[in-house]
Amino acid sequence: MIILINNPNKITSLDVSKSLALQYLSCSKNLLENLDVSKNTALTYLFCNNNQLETLDVSQNTALYDLYCRNNQLKTLDVSENTKLGRLYCSNNQISVLDMTNLRNIMDFACNDNELSVLKLSTSTRFGDLNCQNNHFQLSDLYNLSQKWMYNYNPYDIVLGTQTLAG
Repeated sequence: MIILINNPNKITSLDVSKSLALQYLSCSKNLLENLDVSKNTALTYLFCNNNQLETLDVSQNTALYDLYCRNNQLKTLDVSENTKLGRLYCSNNQISVLDMTNLRNIMDFACNDNELSVLKLSTSTRFGDLNCQNNHFQLSDLYNLSQKWMYNYNPYDIVLGTQTLAG
């Protein structure tokens, strides 16, 4: 099942709790303050950019592969149960700590323009792109991780597995 509600609408609420077979949800560019996807355990693609979300609980969405939640008002984001994530875009929120140590399949990741002081990454990730600009940490060299990286880190800590790098 696919639900598309995009391109500037003024939807303020969305109930998908009875759509148990939902795999793809795109509800970007709305006025959503809440989005409950806890019963949508088959969800693999979630696009909820450009809303007014203050919380987003994806802990029950263990099949999730793509999560796009940019341009909201999220203060926290727990992706510890989303081990299948391949893409995570959570830019332009207010997230201060992000633990991605369980995300070994992540390829593309953007967390720029948040309030991150701690970012925990797995050393076995296979990033293609990483964008962490405009946060509260600074790091000039990301050793142990090789690929194409975009960064302009603005020191606090970045934790790579069990190893902590402080700027």
